Amino acid sequence: MWADELFTTFTARQANVHEIVQAIKEGCDGPPPLYAILVHFLIPIVKNEALAARLPSTIGFCAMILGLFAFCRKRVSTPYALIASMLACEVCRYYSTEGRSYGAVLGCAAWALVCWQGAQGPRRLVNLMGLGLFLSLMMALHYYSIFFLGALLFVELVRWAREKEIDLGIIAAAAIACGVLALHYPLIAAGRLAMGHFWSQASLAQIRPFYTTFLVPMMGVCFIGILALAFSPVAAGEVRPQPVEIPLREWILLVALSLTPVLVIVVSTFTTHIFVDRYLVWSAIGMAALASFAMFQAFRAHRPAAVAILAILLIGAAGHAAIGQLSAGSSLRERQDILDRLKTVDSGGQPLLVTDSHAFIEMSYYAPAEIRNRIVYPIRRELDVRYTNADSDALLFAALARRSNLHIEEYEKFMAEHKSGFLLASRYDDYLPVYLMLSGRRVDPLPPGKVPIVWKVGKDEN
Repeated sequence: MWADELFTTFTARQANVHEIVQAIKEGCDGPPPLYAILVHFLIPIVKNEALAARLPSTIGFCAMILGLFAFCRKRVSTPYALIASMLACEVCRYYSTEGRSYGAVLGCAAWALVCWQGAQGPRRLVNLMGLGLFLSLMMALHYYSIFFLGALLFVELVRWAREKEIDLGIIAAAAIACGVLALHYPLIAAGRLAMGHFWSQASLAQIRPFYTTFLVPMMGVCFIGILALAFSPVAAGEVRPQPVEIPLREWILLVALSLTPVLVIVVSTFTTHIFVDRYLVWSAIGMAALASFAMFQAFRAHRPAAVAILAILLIGAAGHAAIGQLSAGSSLRERQDILDRLKTVDSGGQPLLVTDSHAFIEMSYYAPAEIRNRIVYPIRRELDVRYTNADSDALLFAALARRSNLHIEEYEKFMAEHKSGFLLASRYDDYLPVYLMLSGRRVDPLPPGKVPIVWKVGKDEN
């Protein structure tokens, strides 16, 4: 597990649901508490924290594949519906095994689309109930799901403008979801403290990498279909079925979902000032379904084109699975280099100050006892803001210090208690070694020339 998954795990370890909610309110984690609550109840059942942390996300991801296929199959042929599922699977694969809420959000989003589509049919009441349920679950899994709801309401706004009608059932389902979000207001309000100097600041420059990650791979795969169409032209006199007419409201919704990241990034740049691409991973569902619908219409249900695209997607999926098996190992996900470095250093019983938050959280869970028992993370919020303009780690670890047995201390307290010296493990871009030198402490690398660096911090000379 990497750092964020470990935050899920430490939060889920709380004694009960009330304590989980309180831990999140205090800042132990950012997302709503539902996912940590699910993990909390899974740990005693599956007996493995990594599996428990990831299982809800994996189930949600599988549900996304089925839900997206069901949504698209109502409008396109089976091969093209499979293409939509496989496209979403390709670009969102990572979230199928991450112990965070994103995989579960993907599943809820796909089935919300299915229920929204079905609400126009004979089983309207059942589908409206399902829509309210899945939208509510999305809100309880991640706050940014409100923008998914915004896309649905935009469709209703367009419908009102064109037909002077409002679907009160859809509005009622949306109102239930908004009510669930409102219940989280105390947690949202408590989290505002972390927005002032968040580690990922919103910027218009984030629009391009978002679509490079999610949309460009889909476009590349779809180009295979164009090639297949060129090399397998329609035979003279061949009778081919006319594509099924896709309702305008569905086109509008898929376009709105696909363009939501642009709107969110622009709005966030001038409001909350925070944005992380995975917060809107569900927009990839809209892109995948939109690509499926567009190809089905443009290719006139050309089967060889669909088969060629599916073949490429399946080969790619199999290749990723094989590479994953070959590369699997016991290394830490992010900071194995720091752990390897510490294993070569004789600490002489001195405490090991680890200033990289991801290295500290990973080693606190996975490192050998002789290292795990000596590492300390320093909370240095004022210094972090001064030198990095971010205090996310300081706030999070201050909360974890009260809610876990991790070795976390206030920086000033640690310095006062260890004036005789300690060891410091840092990455190349850490400001603390230089700051300590300027503060009058002797700081020497052990041994020189190796990265990541372990420093020997000597006696306070002041």
